[in-house]
Amino acid sequence: MAISASSSLVEVAFEVGSALEGAGVQAVLCGGSAATFYASAVYTSSDLDFVLPFGASARDVTAALGKIGFGREAAYFAHPLTAYTLDFPRGPLAVGGQLIQSHDVVRARGRIVRIITPNDSVCDRLTVNAAWGDTSALRAAIGVCQHQAARIDLETIGSFVAAEGSRVYAGAFATTMNGFERGLAELPNFKKIKASKAPELVAGREIRFAP
Repeated sequence: MAISASSSLVEVAFEVGSALEGAGVQAVLCGGSAATFYASAVYTSSDLDFVLPFGASARDVTAALGKIGFGREAAYFAHPLTAYTLDFPRGPLAVGGQLIQSHDVVRARGRIVRIITPNDSVCDRLTVNAAWGDTSALRAAIGVCQHQAARIDLETIGSFVAAEGSRVYAGAFATTMNGFERGLAELPNFKKIKASKAPELVAGREIRFAP
């Protein structure tokens, strides 16, 4: 499926992920774009962030993206038929001060995209809210919980926040968690989420997906 003006972020993510995979580059979707992938009804990102593996060839990446219409413009890649741009933040893949050890591999209709897990996506958005006061990031974290309830482990998220909040952003993380918990309490499936403890689902896995 070629990228067009009507392509969603999810569709663009699959096209980019597949193009890079075909070039032997296992890039991982992260940041706000991962939150949009998991909860597009709640949060919309205008760009897609992919972290490249160490040693990835810039030439191979540029060539692979060129085959699907993306060209470099300054520090990002743009496509003539979509407003979505591509950014490649410097690795390693991490959320806050914690390295991400695994990610999901999502396949649909012969396409592929590698992406941080829903749990890591929530932690990432909570970190952005604590560091920058970005209210849309907090909404995104709550939205990912709402739309990916079966894959959310609040105990793990709480442990992450406790570790990150012990540093310079202690007060900010406390405020973030208060807002996060209030938002979860308003969800109709909050009790189901809160009772869920499925650490085996937090690790990366391969998923079949029908966008």
